[in-house]
Amino acid sequence: MATRTTAAPVLRRGFADAILNHLSGSDTTSLTLTPVVHLIGATPPSVTPDTTLASFTAAEAAFSGYGAASVTLSGPVNPGPNSQALAAGALYIGNSTTTFNQDTITGYYTTSGGNWQQAELFADGQQVPIAANGDFLDLLLLVTLSLRPPLT
Repeated sequence: MATRTTAAPVLRRGFADAILNHLSGSDTTSLTLTPVVHLIGATPPSVTPDTTLASFTAAEAAFSGYGAASVTLSGPVNPGPNSQALAAGALYIGNSTTTFNQDTITGYYTTSGGNWQQAELFADGQQVPIAANGDFLDLLLLVTLSLRPPLT
C-alpha cells in the first residue's frame, strides 16, 4: 500500500550529544546503534529534540498485526549528493483473523538503550492508512549525516 523513506528526522538532544561526545573523544565507550522502529498512530505528538519517550509511547500505532521492528543498520549508503547514511528496512503488514483494528500511520520513532533516538512525522498527505488485512507500510530508515559542499 505504501513505501516511505526517512526525509527529515528529528534527533533526540541526548542522542545528538552522545554522537558528538563520541566523535570528540570525550566519551570512549562504544556507540552502538541497534534501533527498534516504532510507528506513530493517528494522534501524533509534537516532535522536537526534547519530546519525551512517554509522548511517543502514548501515540504508538495500534492496528491489527502491528509490532515494533528491531532492525540492523548497514552502510554507508549515499541517499543524495550531499549526504551519507546507515540504512535499514522495516515492513509492517495489517493482519487479523478477527475484527480488524484500523489506524493511520503519521510517522515513526526509533528507540535504543531505553530512550528514543530519532523521530519523524510524514509530510501532509503522506500518512498511511492501515485499514484491512494486507495493507502495509514499507519504511526505509536512514540515519543520515549531511555533507556540506565546499565553501567558495
